[in-house]
Amino acid sequence: MARSSLTAQLAAQILDHIRTNDLPRGQHLPSQALADACRVSRAPINSAFKFLQNLGVVRFESNRGYFLAAGSCSPARKVTRTMRISRLPKIVCPASCRRR
Repeated sequence: MARSSLTAQLAAQILDHIRTNDLPRGQHLPSQALADACRVSRAPINSAFKFLQNLGVVRFESNRGYFLAAGSCSPARKVTRTMRISRLPKIVCPASCRRR
């Protein structure tokens, strides 16, 4: 799978995880837990986080990791408007991965 395609898919999974669990702004997003749930290493998860950071959905804190950014509208809605997530292929969320 192409790197950019994997990044987009993982970004969509992270957004789905945020929506499904109704995570509050400022919530820590543990890269290792997401990587384990999606059965990938942390590198592609971090690539997806950087993608989402560029869209203003998450913020990075040195030595602490990624956190859900505070914003004027819901992060998921912001990204949906920006990259039209609804057009990406349907992908399982991290919670679904854990059930497998």
